[in-house]
Amino acid sequence: MPTIEKIVATEGHLIDSGLMRKIFDTIIADGGSFEMLDFRIGSNNDEFSHARLKVACDNAAGMNTILLKLSNLGCLIETDDEIILKPAPADGVVTPDFYSSTNHATQIRHKGQWIDVDKIRMDGVIVVDNTQAEVRKLRDIKKGNLVVTGLSGIKVKPDFVERDRSIF
Repeated sequence: MPTIEKIVATEGHLIDSGLMRKIFDTIIADGGSFEMLDFRIGSNNDEFSHARLKVACDNAAGMNTILLKLSNLGCLIETDDEIILKPAPADGVVTPDFYSSTNHATQIRHKGQWIDVDKIRMDGVIVVDNTQAEVRKLRDIKKGNLVVTGLSGIKVKPDFVERDRSIF
């Protein structure tokens, strides 16, 4: 079976916050591997570090699990892919592959543009109407609403953990 590869990028206080370790551990724990393509460490306390990794997995289900977890850690899948929209089949119903939102700032790529998602909340459904996107509770979904599915074209931006600067 061919290996599936994706490029992901992240930024923040990656070392001091322990985020880089969490990213590595997530990939390995879910059966993937990685190659560090680029890693630039911030030169002062106010500058973020930046990292790009090639993530590999030998099956699509494993890769999807890894990418979902990495997305929740603030990694962006480098792609120009658009979001995948599917209409809600009935009031309060979405397709099984809907994207479940996080409580972090999120953007979607729609019609060639990155759009901020409004009304951010955990475990909601992203609904798109023309060039606007918002998170709704499942019970507020109406038949025909265009719902974001899968992981394509989604950027999650978690809050950065500040560096611990305690004095001895």
